[in-house]
Amino acid sequence: MLTMPPTTPIQYFRRRTQKKRSSKPTLHPKIASLPSILINPQSLSPLFTHLPAELRTMIYHHALLAHPDPRKPYTRHSYHYRPTHTHAPRISTPLLLTCRRIYLETSLLPISLNTHTIYGGETSHAPPNSKPYLFPINTLRTTQREAIREIHLFAHQYWLEDWNERDQWHDFCRSWSGGPGPEKLRITIRHTDWWYYLLGARSPLALDPRRAGRAGSRSWTPHSSHPSRNLQEKGFEEGSWGTRFTYFCGLKVFELELETLESKKSEVVDVVTTARDWR
Repeated sequence: MLTMPPTTPIQYFRRRTQKKRSSKPTLHPKIASLPSILINPQSLSPLFTHLPAELRTMIYHHALLAHPDPRKPYTRHSYHYRPTHTHAPRISTPLLLTCRRIYLETSLLPISLNTHTIYGGETSHAPPNSKPYLFPINTLRTTQREAIREIHLFAHQYWLEDWNERDQWHDFCRSWSGGPGPEKLRITIRHTDWWYYLLGARSPLALDPRRAGRAGSRSWTPHSSHPSRNLQEKGFEEGSWGTRFTYFCGLKVFELELETLESKKSEVVDVVTTARDWR
């Protein structure tokens, strides 16, 4: 007879909370399904009677844009501190609680207006309480996931190339399948995200989305006169991190930011030169 281990109080309450969350309808479907007679048109409010919808939208955009939270500054010498990321972002959402009509007009704006920053790789290089890389499928409804317009991904090179064999970059891209996905994706590789930060300063910079596995190993040599000629003839290798972009059906803009030390400037220039043949 199979016996189950006793359940601790923490496990019991955790399972009960998860069950409630999975069975409890979210707020937006509740309000959206209400008969119109139960939603006050706010005919006495100047916001709706005097201002056209275009001006209301401008007000909503200004109110729901993310801003640095002065209560949560980043340590200046932390991995995630940078001129554009000095504090944890904050979105003020009390506006959505004003009334049902405003909620219906603004419920998806905090998601569609703001850039969603994700960190792929070592958790020690990410700020506290940062979004997990699978947040689109773990925390968002379908309508919310489809409202996302821009993603900013800070990624370790080994995370993109799946050197730890966890396939997390693939899982992240696959989480957008079945929908349009973001319209803009920006990937930033900081100077602490390259292989040389783990292997030592003598390790040369090398990056190629067409290459399966770690770029720079075996035949890929960034300082050769034609570093991508062989790959250009073969195209994208099966399992390369560049093949994962096929999951982003609605992607219109892709940006790649490469940062490194001054001593490796010539090497990153070689990578950028090679990138002209990536298409």
